[in-house]
This record gives sequence, structure tokens and C-alpha cells, in this order.
Amino acid sequence: MKRVVCLFSLVVLLAVALGCGPKHDHHAHGAHGHTHDAKHGGVAVELGQEEFHIEFTYGDKPGVLQAYILDAHIENYVRVDAPSFTAIAVTGGASHPLLFTATASAATGEKAGDSSLFEAPLPAAIAGRPALQLSVPALSIKGRTYSNITAKLAAR
Repeated sequence: MKRVVCLFSLVVLLAVALGCGPKHDHHAHGAHGHTHDAKHGGVAVELGQEEFHIEFTYGDKPGVLQAYILDAHIENYVRVDAPSFTAIAVTGGASHPLLFTATASAATGEKAGDSSLFEAPLPAAIAGRPALQLSVPALSIKGRTYSNITAKLAAR
């Protein structure tokens, strides 16, 4: 009986120590939690306790910044009912307000008020694709509001 209890204790201890396993490391947290690879080559930021992610990227359109709303593991797009959200981009010591608007897609059936993709035209003062510090004061997804979202987008 003593041997069974010891073996059971060892199994429980190993399960706790291994956690989610090698694919999902909860101990690799940064300022916004652990990271996953961004789907579109940008930077993905965890929202909440890995409830959702937002990915910021320059994408393929010149002069446009994109934001994708994605699920907890950055596998699926998450449509939100917001027609837009605001952000501040800081580059070269200057702040620039941005308005991300929901982008329609005939291919996916997404439209303003039911979209996972948001786009913001960059002001003329932001030439090219410089490194940006982005700040979103608040974003609501599926009834939850996430505040003070920040991301650093690398120059491209």
C-alpha cells in the first residue's frame, strides 16, 4: 500500500511539474503573457488570461496598418461587433492617433460590425514602415473590455 501511495504521489508531482507540456509554456511570460507566432508576420499581443490575441502588422497594403483579432492560440479569427477602435502610434518621439476600422471581406462574409480584420491608414508623417510603439486604450471583444494594450511593431 505504501508503494502505491508513493507511486501515485510521484505521478501527481510529474503531472504538476510538466504542466501543459512543451507546446505550451505558461512560464515563458513577458509583459503580456507568453507569445505565439503571429499569423501575418506582425506582432501578436495576448489579451486577458490568454482569452484572445490581437496581431498588428503592416501587411501588404502600403500606408495601412492592420489589426487581426484572433483566438487564444492564434489559430482562428474572431469576429467582433465593434465598427472601429482607436490607437496611438509613437515613432521618432512623435505620437500619431490612429483609427482602425472594421474591414469587409466578400470571401469570408465579414463586414463592419462583424469582422476580425481592422485597418488604419497611417498619417503622412509616418513614411515607410518604421518601428512603432502602439497603444490601444480599450478594445471590447465578446463582452469583455481589454485596456491599455501595448505592442512594439518592428520596422519592415
